[in-house]
Amino acid sequence: MRFLESDTKQLLKENGIKVLDYHILKNFDHAREFINALEGEQFFLRPHSYERGKERFGDVTLASSKDAAIDKVKEIVEEKLTALHSEKKIPVTEIILEEAIPYKRVFYLSLFFDGSKAKTVFLVSKRRLLPKDFINKESDDHFVVAVDFAAGFSQFIARKICFFLDMDNEAIKKSIKNFKTFYELFLKFDLKFLNMGPVYLSEDNEIIISGAHMIMDQNSVFRHLDMLKLATDKDELQDLELEAYRNDISYVMFEGDIGCLVNGTGIGLALVDLIRHKGGDIAAFVDVGGTAGKDRVKKALSIMLKDKHIKLIFINFFNGMVKSDEIAEGLREILDANKIEIPIVGRIDGINKVPAHKLLAGNPQITLLDDLSESVTYILEKVKQKSEG
Repeated sequence: MRFLESDTKQLLKENGIKVLDYHILKNFDHAREFINALEGEQFFLRPHSYERGKERFGDVTLASSKDAAIDKVKEIVEEKLTALHSEKKIPVTEIILEEAIPYKRVFYLSLFFDGSKAKTVFLVSKRRLLPKDFINKESDDHFVVAVDFAAGFSQFIARKICFFLDMDNEAIKKSIKNFKTFYELFLKFDLKFLNMGPVYLSEDNEIIISGAHMIMDQNSVFRHLDMLKLATDKDELQDLELEAYRNDISYVMFEGDIGCLVNGTGIGLALVDLIRHKGGDIAAFVDVGGTAGKDRVKKALSIMLKDKHIKLIFINFFNGMVKSDEIAEGLREILDANKIEIPIVGRIDGINKVPAHKLLAGNPQITLLDDLSESVTYILEKVKQKSEG
């Protein structure tokens, strides 16, 4: 689950980390009026968004006057960012503005889990981090240190980071606690990624965060339901993810056009591999789990029907703990209640398969197939026809 910058900074602030005071500007007119009313003359500006197009603006822009800040706002709001889930262009609806502060150092810091080492990694840089830095981690201008879970975070690791950043003794004393807090927050909230930058070392040796965002492991959301209050309602796909989480449904976005509804991770991943092997790609991977009854299946399908990026839904269920006819009854109810504009293909196997197929037979809104490989070939052809049509 992704969180906007304002949400991430609020979490940091609540846990004792200093963040630069910021304002969220809603549009150009609001920004112009607000900036002219400020006393300062230097400002940091950037889009308030999780979209990767943010990097086109250098992440953070320093404007050295009010006029320059207003001009930069105009430039940002006239641009469109590239969406994370597709190549769709997203307009900038909000801008973050911060009044610049004097500082001794500026650096960038990311924490992420490195599966190859099974450790949490600190990646520290004196320049803005780029995607390639997370792959080719060895470099003269950034520093990498992995933290062993058993040993935990130590003052020794914190000091190594401080030495890399050329901090003096006074700054080191104040900074050690901050780096330890970053690590503790990363573990406490089951984060996959915590990115902070720019991070300023002020003239009085305080670490102050400017930009920040985080990604939580979606499999851990059930442990942090209170965090849902931080989730934004501005992003349609984020809304769908949250609705799924609240109903005990795993909903993962991809960049393709096929929505896969499954009742188990194993069967689901095998399906994804087969679709990709045959040249297709998925838009959403939706897992209701092996114990899901008809109500959860109905809810999952209703959420998928709201996802505008899905061009076809493929339902692949192998039922054991829950009978196939119960699942089919739920599917029939939602199919009968809605006029569905996209093709739905179903492969339903397991206990009570025959009664299940009888319940859905003749429904014009779903096509039932038996063989998995043939089903995938069929859905790829349907998607191709829909794209060409």
